Amino acid sequence: MKNPNNRNKFLLASAAMALSLPLAVQNAGASVVNLYTFNDGTANDSVGGQNAVAINSPVISGGSVTLANSGLNNANGSTQYIDLPNGLISTASSGGTSGAFSFSIWFIATESRNWATPLSFGTTDGGENAASGAGSSDYIQLIPDTDGGSPSNTFRLTAHSAAGSELGVSQAQDQTAPLNTLINVVGVYDLSAAAGSQQSFYVNGVLVGSSDLPAGLDINTFTNNNNWLGRGQWDGDGAWVGSIDELAIYDNAVDATDAANIYAAGPVAVPEPSAAALMLGAAAAASLRRRRA
Repeated sequence: MKNPNNRNKFLLASAAMALSLPLAVQNAGASVVNLYTFNDGTANDSVGGQNAVAINSPVISGGSVTLANSGLNNANGSTQYIDLPNGLISTASSGGTSGAFSFSIWFIATESRNWATPLSFGTTDGGENAASGAGSSDYIQLIPDTDGGSPSNTFRLTAHSAAGSELGVSQAQDQTAPLNTLINVVGVYDLSAAAGSQQSFYVNGVLVGSSDLPAGLDINTFTNNNNWLGRGQWDGDGAWVGSIDELAIYDNAVDATDAANIYAAGPVAVPEPSAAALMLGAAAAASLRRRRA
């Protein structure tokens, strides 16, 4: 006679497998160490346990966090943002392939604000939790809409060193990130890369370009106690407005194939009360029926 408990074990194992598949698909070919999906209604890290904190009660629902910062700047005490753990980036860079890390972020901008950033890693001249300007600080920022530089009014990934040097990669003149559109950006950093390729910028799986990192910026050791989603290091810049679906951090330099695969896979979907839940429910119901019999 077959043991009825075996059926329950199969259902539970199948449910666990169904829940893990999206993560495996999302990160095929790359070493993810931190993953913030917002799918469980929190800013928790479902891979590395480096949980973030939601500041000023942004709405986390439906697999994204919405930052309602219209009219606010980075120094405003009411600015909504996600505060990621201190040292998150230098730990990834020094912990896997030394001197290399990558990030993938999925976001929707709902308001065009010059210099507002959905992602900023680093510190300011005022130190931790102070958006006071960063002319003498190390940081990395993603800017969907710049207001200056050359070219100007562009979608830009930039890195700045404490020595005051800044290098970045931009899309073409007057090509900003489109509003109300889900966008994926992959940023790749590799101190061992050939000249001109230490910082690479991918949008929706396509390489925009690459550059060196500014002299003096060591991603293994730089101070990164202001790792923020929706808030930047410069006090006078507007705080970012929109929603963020996912942030993944990798402890290696992902390549062009990885970036294309990340975009093709899309963000990890919010689990439905579907296959896994139904199987778990079926197992519980079957067990209950046996007890009543």
